[in-house]
Amino acid sequence: MEANTKKLQLNTVIKDIGMLLLNENKQFLSVMELGGDWDTIMSLIEEREVFFSKVYKKRTTYLSRELYFLLKGFKQRALLGITEQKICEFLSQCGGADTETIKAALMIEDKKFKEVMDKLLESMNVTVLHHAKTLNPQWSSFVWGTYEQWEKSCKNVESPKNDDENRKKIESILVKSMSIKEISNFLNRRGQNGNSYIQDF
Repeated sequence: MEANTKKLQLNTVIKDIGMLLLNENKQFLSVMELGGDWDTIMSLIEEREVFFSKVYKKRTTYLSRELYFLLKGFKQRALLGITEQKICEFLSQCGGADTETIKAALMIEDKKFKEVMDKLLESMNVTVLHHAKTLNPQWSSFVWGTYEQWEKSCKNVESPKNDDENRKKIESILVKSMSIKEISNFLNRRGQNGNSYIQDF
């Protein structure tokens, strides 16, 4: 299958069902199941058709642009700890950076970096802007950036509506893969009070 055909097919599906996972899952389709590959999904990320996150059960989750803007009010939260704040401030100042650059500049050890980045990806505060180094045909390192940087480079920014309207639209998209109860549970796990997150003040 040609690269453009794969990309079009993958983008059509993600626009329809809202999210894809990296790996196979009983509930959601995965990139590989749809005939996509690493280059295909990275192209969609770089074209701002897809938002990289860990918003669904802490798994690598690719959101359509539409679903990302709909979910913002439900899933994003305030930065909870000093390390989260430092990472986001650094990314904002430098326009994006890869893992090694962030760790070296902020003197963060590997374990701490992974822990904090996972939280930032889960809450959609940080995402992938584009690939850094190609490690093999199926993987590359990332240039991380803030959600504001991702939005700024979007060609079409969705206008936010009220929570009720957004919830109804989210349900109409995700009901193809989840029950209404599952969607409700998913939307209500905001973590804004910090109960689900480790604070590192």
